[in-house]
Amino acid sequence: MKRKTVKLRLSPNEEAVLAREELQRRRKLRLQQVREQERYIAHQVRCEVRERRERELQNLAGALEVEWQQQQRERLETLQKVYQDSLQCVGEGHRSAKENEPDTEALARRKEEQQVRAKERHREALRELTHRRHMEEEERSRHITARKKALLAEKERAAKVASLPPPPPNPIEVQRASRHTCFQV
Repeated sequence: MKRKTVKLRLSPNEEAVLAREELQRRRKLRLQQVREQERYIAHQVRCEVRERRERELQNLAGALEVEWQQQQRERLETLQKVYQDSLQCVGEGHRSAKENEPDTEALARRKEEQQVRAKERHREALRELTHRRHMEEEERSRHITARKKALLAEKERAAKVASLPPPPPNPIEVQRASRHTCFQV
């Protein structure tokens, strides 16, 4: 027995549904492929950026190390030069001091002149001090001497007045006195 295989045709709606489903499936598949591709590209970009950053950091570290070593060399050379200059200058102060010994005669003359000036200033200060003390003493005793002068002048005036002859009697008083004497007798 043979069977007949019958091929059934799909209705236009079923065909449209199947076509739409196939289109949706292909779309999803394409989206997945695109997303996967984007992930892969993003991963590659991140890796490249990371590698570039590491390379730049290594380059910068190398450049900084070279610069630091150069500065250290320069500093060491400068310090060595200063050290050599210092070694050459050892004893220079003693030599220059020996060459420039002070002139003892000039120092002695200068010291003698200073002593003479100091003595003169001392004498002048003593004169000024005695004069000031004398003026202060005069100021303190001024009112006493003024009072003594006034007393002396008063004594002289009193002596003059005492040496004068007595004044003539007052005629009015003489008359009154004579009236009283007349009645009394």
